[in-house]
Amino acid sequence: MADLHSWCFSFFLVMAVVGNATAAYYAPVFRPTAWKQAYATFYGDETAAETMGGACGYGNLFSSGYGTATAALSSVLFNNGYRCGQCFQIRCVKSQLCYRGSPITTITATNLCPPNWAKDSNNGGWCNPPRTHFDMSKPAFMKIAQWKAGIVPVMFRSFFLVMAVVGNATAAYYAPVFRPTAWKQAYATFYGDETAAETMGGACGYGNLFNSGYGTATAALSSVLFNNGYGCGQCFQIRCVKSQLCYRGSPITTITATNLCPPNWAKDSNNGGWCNPPRTHFDMSKPAFMKIAQWKAGIVPVMFRRVPCVRKGGLRFTFQGNGYWLLVYVMNVAGGGDIAQMWVKGSKTGWISMSHNWGASYQAFSTLGGQALSFKLTSYTSHETIIAWNVAPSNWQVGLTYSGNVNFH
Repeated sequence: MADLHSWCFSFFLVMAVVGNATAAYYAPVFRPTAWKQAYATFYGDETAAETMGGACGYGNLFSSGYGTATAALSSVLFNNGYRCGQCFQIRCVKSQLCYRGSPITTITATNLCPPNWAKDSNNGGWCNPPRTHFDMSKPAFMKIAQWKAGIVPVMFRSFFLVMAVVGNATAAYYAPVFRPTAWKQAYATFYGDETAAETMGGACGYGNLFNSGYGTATAALSSVLFNNGYGCGQCFQIRCVKSQLCYRGSPITTITATNLCPPNWAKDSNNGGWCNPPRTHFDMSKPAFMKIAQWKAGIVPVMFRRVPCVRKGGLRFTFQGNGYWLLVYVMNVAGGGDIAQMWVKGSKTGWISMSHNWGASYQAFSTLGGQALSFKLTSYTSHETIIAWNVAPSNWQVGLTYSGNVNFH
């Protein structure tokens, strides 16, 4: 790791507490991906003058702090610019012109290596899709192989960044990550019985809450909290206060927002219209309500706060629609629990922006049948963006649920 540079901070962020440290300062810890195969060439000369500027828009790479340890990425890696600034370790392999010991160098992605359709992918069209290729600055290339090699097979890996608490260390670079909010006042009721059968389905579109992993620890939100569906999947801690029917010690329970508690304009907001705006209200499943108060209370004042959602495994995607319209429900969302934006990519398309339908669903009016599908998502709360590659195979079907291998932090 000695070749990692201080400017390599353009990664997905995790806020993690490690050991028994208690300080409030965060330092970066890098976590590498698995090594993968690719090829590398170089462009320009030893001055790296030809690498200045580039598709990422960094301008003079010396002034912007990147120097000569840079590379242009083939379009597969460049990913429409979303890989700009990402750092990779690269080592030359399986060539007599590799330096002895296969030394590792670290580069930053600063440019696009465009396809050259006039040449064969194996004879000059090195950056033609679907090739994974690095066109390095000459100084960077010369750290792994003799320049006269021209092109060499390489192994590469990228990094994501973990923000870890480490004593009294200080770090100048970290992105906002969702943490528990301050406690606020609200009220809570319950609906349904002990089986929570009436809570199944709901405005977020999660269907059977047992199958989708939420169980009975759920609640419907008043429209102020529901936020036109952007509140779907958010997690809240709730405790009963100021009622003789609260359990002793005011125990805390954690719920996930899975439904909307609609206004009831036929009733006064303080007498049955509990979810009328601007009231902040939780209509909990009965099993969840019974963790904070006796069910006979009916309605109780509560304190609540947003907390990060802890989920097992990756995001889950349930498909509806047809060959020309794809409707996707996103479930098992960790971190903020919510989705602000979503894109889909077929194996034959670029990234297609999806529009928010309702609840936790997003839609794309595109012909995507017969293509493997990947998804890119941005959290509504933390603004973290992640990519779930190859979630569904080319023979995907509506009515099925597919799992990704990534989740928010």
